[in-house]
Amino acid sequence: MDMSPSLSSINQNLLMTSNFFIVPTVPDFFSIMAIDSLARIIPRWHSWAKKASELKVLTEAIYPFPKVTPLFLGTIIQNYRIRNKQPSANFQE
Repeated sequence: MDMSPSLSSINQNLLMTSNFFIVPTVPDFFSIMAIDSLARIIPRWHSWAKKASELKVLTEAIYPFPKVTPLFLGTIIQNYRIRNKQPSANFQE
């Protein structure tokens, strides 16, 4: 599932009910900042998900909240560009 690039509650629920996730990036400072944000927020989301999966109302729901620990599979670099038959400077770094 392709999610929006935000730390919204919808993304929190989607990610915490997933088995795996991949983070799309581009080689720039903003992606580095985003990865740093994810590194701080995902443990908090996981803690929240553990508590949510134990709530009676969610364990007895038609679609119970799963007990899942999402596995980070890695990143994918997007917007890769070749200039003069070479990767642009950001991709080389």
